[in-house]
Amino acid sequence: TIALRAYLDGSVFDDGLPNGTLSTSWSQVSGSGTVSFANANAQDTTATFSTPGTYTLRLSASDGALTSNDQITVRVLDPQSTLFVSPQDSGTVGGVAFNNEDILAVDRNTGQWSMYFDGSDVGLSSFLLRGTNINSDGTLLLALNSAATLPNVGAVDANDVLRFVPSSLGNTTAGTFEMYLDGSDVGLDTSNERIDGIAIAPDGRLIISTLGSVSAPGVSAADEDLIVFNATSLGSNTAGSWSLYFDGSDVGLTDNSEDIDGVSIDSSGNIYLSTEGAYNVPGSAGTGADIFRFTGSSLGSNTAGTYSPFWTATSAGFPSNVLIGGVNVVI
Repeated sequence: TIALRAYLDGSVFDDGLPNGTLSTSWSQVSGSGTVSFANANAQDTTATFSTPGTYTLRLSASDGALTSNDQITVRVLDPQSTLFVSPQDSGTVGGVAFNNEDILAVDRNTGQWSMYFDGSDVGLSSFLLRGTNINSDGTLLLALNSAATLPNVGAVDANDVLRFVPSSLGNTTAGTFEMYLDGSDVGLDTSNERIDGIAIAPDGRLIISTLGSVSAPGVSAADEDLIVFNATSLGSNTAGSWSLYFDGSDVGLTDNSEDIDGVSIDSSGNIYLSTEGAYNVPGSAGTGADIFRFTGSSLGSNTAGTYSPFWTATSAGFPSNVLIGGVNVVI
């Protein structure tokens, strides 16, 4: 599950009168449920919401003589009905303009689109998000399409996984980057082994797909497969081994256009996939902008199970010529 949480970034200024003392407080004005604040007296804090919906919050400030306040409206997404996707090109959907460094959110019940992560706000306008995962604590895992130098991290490349810790999300995205997985430490060091899909297994392990064939400690796999990292350490000194998680060739992913391009795994272990182009497997067929679901009866080197359709781009108004590179499903 994803926590119903918002990062609040308030700003208060005082003229120093009458005595230089200033107090602040956050409060709830209205909303679909209740709100709890990590520290209601801090200008910058976190709000946690009891239920999805629209809320109005107020920040008040007093210097003992005068009091002032301002309000913000927060729309809390329902993770059970919200799909998060990262497009591989630019465009517009539902009135929301996007680029290939962004993550979009769409409510599958209402069809409403919104910006979830604006990569241009945090220095990613020259890059494409190859893989994404939204963690249960609200942080994000990201893979870029090429080498970069980022604040707090330094040099990263397309074989690495970054962790983004947000202080705000949406149309004004801010936060810090951390190294989550240094691919060169664990055998991901060729152009074929660049990461193009990220997910977290129900047991908490990192799952990736790669642009081409991969040969790393413990595993050899192809670009229609998923591999899982058995970590002994993560971060700038990554250590561990790999094993095969999903063998796509066992279950009909055999055409070049059926290479995995986006992946998400729900708490029941169902796997949600997008591909580099058109796919046609037993139970589902579509384009590289569509998402389909795999329910496994076995995984690993003897993968078996069934497919079913999950989300069709054109039905949601999404441009059918824009591939989906990152998929995040929370069910």
